[in-house]
Amino acid sequence: IARSSTPFALEVSTDDFVASQGLCNSFSVISTPIALGESTPAARLEATHNVFQSLRSSPAAAVTAWQEENLLHSLPEKVRRAEVLKFTAQHSFDFSSVPGPPMLGDMAGKEVTDISIVLPQMTSQLIILSYNGKLFPTLTYDPTLLPLAAESFHDLYLDELREVGQVFKMRGDPLTATDWEACMPAGDDEATPVN
Repeated sequence: IARSSTPFALEVSTDDFVASQGLCNSFSVISTPIALGESTPAARLEATHNVFQSLRSSPAAAVTAWQEENLLHSLPEKVRRAEVLKFTAQHSFDFSSVPGPPMLGDMAGKEVTDISIVLPQMTSQLIILSYNGKLFPTLTYDPTLLPLAAESFHDLYLDELREVGQVFKMRGDPLTATDWEACMPAGDDEATPVN
């Protein structure tokens, strides 16, 4: 079974959020199955959605966060490193969907128009960040492990998005879409799967 290590957001108090000027988060890294056995992009999306829906009503992320804060940190550094390495080795890649600011921001007096996240680690990763109404996916992998990826991932990813878009009656193309609202189905408040 393929698995992903996935940061799972925990609730942050309003006071902490305001005190940090909106730059705080609280999360736990949990192990989730990857829906590779499904035959269609829509089925993969549904299976993934179901996993995360069940996690939202589960204490797993909160219990894991408590274990990380109260147990893992009390262990000797050598043991902590071994546990992290063992956890990492049990996963095919890291997946994270990060909600970013809904509006443009600036850094050092310059407007930030695009953004990307890359984490220095051993495993491949797919990180999708929302920022200013757009999604910014970053795929990082070892080309020696996936030698054909540079030639195929881009097209496979876009094909998957296009097929999911067709199933949910989305308009436009994921490569050229610049506005989420413009992609929504005409006359609908929500995207509805095609039967």
